[in-house]
Amino acid sequence: MTLIIESTRHQCEKSEVPAYVDRICSMPSVKLAASNFRERIHHFSSPHNLLYVHQGEMATVPCDLESSGLPSVMASDDATSCLILVLRFPRSCTLVHLDHRDRVSDFFTQIEQSFTPRGTCVVDAHIVGGFTDDGHLSRGVLDLVMSEMLCGNSLYTLKTFCVADLNTTVELNSQGSCRHQALRRPIIMGMAFNWQTNTATAATLSWSARGPLPALRLARLQTGEVRVVNVFDPNSCELIIIPFGCDWRFKDPKVLTRSDLAKLSTTPEQEPQAFFEGLYSALNLLFRCPNLLDYWFAEGALRFACSGSQSLDENPNTSALKITWRPANKAAARAVQDTLAGITQIV
Repeated sequence: MTLIIESTRHQCEKSEVPAYVDRICSMPSVKLAASNFRERIHHFSSPHNLLYVHQGEMATVPCDLESSGLPSVMASDDATSCLILVLRFPRSCTLVHLDHRDRVSDFFTQIEQSFTPRGTCVVDAHIVGGFTDDGHLSRGVLDLVMSEMLCGNSLYTLKTFCVADLNTTVELNSQGSCRHQALRRPIIMGMAFNWQTNTATAATLSWSARGPLPALRLARLQTGEVRVVNVFDPNSCELIIIPFGCDWRFKDPKVLTRSDLAKLSTTPEQEPQAFFEGLYSALNLLFRCPNLLDYWFAEGALRFACSGSQSLDENPNTSALKITWRPANKAAARAVQDTLAGITQIV
């Protein structure tokens, strides 16, 4: 396969990928584009016109510009050592939040059908998140993603590349065991993509914009599952939470300290407050509802459909129709009433 950067085609062998990624990061045009991307950050506080993808999830929406029935913006946040990847196909758009090498391989296996037949389309790629961490966790995921792009059978155009050194800053740590020491951090951890305008934006998203059922969806990360979970059904155009269970027993998170929660992160010093709130809420749900299949999924998957109302909002990242996710079955309607599926704010 070939990766197109500034109209120039690039390809290499898998063994050459790490060096080639360094070369891409050093390109003046790529560095300038990353700098421009970092300068404008949009904050989302409303779920309207938005499809949010959590860590370990993916979504592929059909891009029918004739239809206004789907959210025009896809987004994800808290990519500390993770990557957020958007692939804009001619007729669809995929966003995935990758945190693990196994999930990278699984993701590219899942989307192979989008490239059929091979070589017939060029896919725009936007990659954001991660930083130059001491354990090289971000780089491991990035190199595997770039290996798929540089060494596979498909054709990509690199549109946004805010990763690794291009997304790293050094600050004085103000807390934890490394207090008063220089600490590398990611600059941008969130991205929103408007598939109608094909615009990628650095973003932060409050919990109110990350629904529905954020704690339940994040609980899946604690079950040991390493596949990427698709949360959008393109046939019914519904957001879907497929059933999952967990055989492990969890402690009451009320007895856990901040230090205990930090041990569950690969980069605890760099994590935002939202990470700890999401983790605490997921653990609380798993502790109080250990039998997930019976409690949440007795009737199968939870489904949410789009519902629209007219709006005078002139935000360029939203449409004139205020689109929100509404329960599409009884199980989903019950779930949204359960406070366990929401986020618990912690100090």
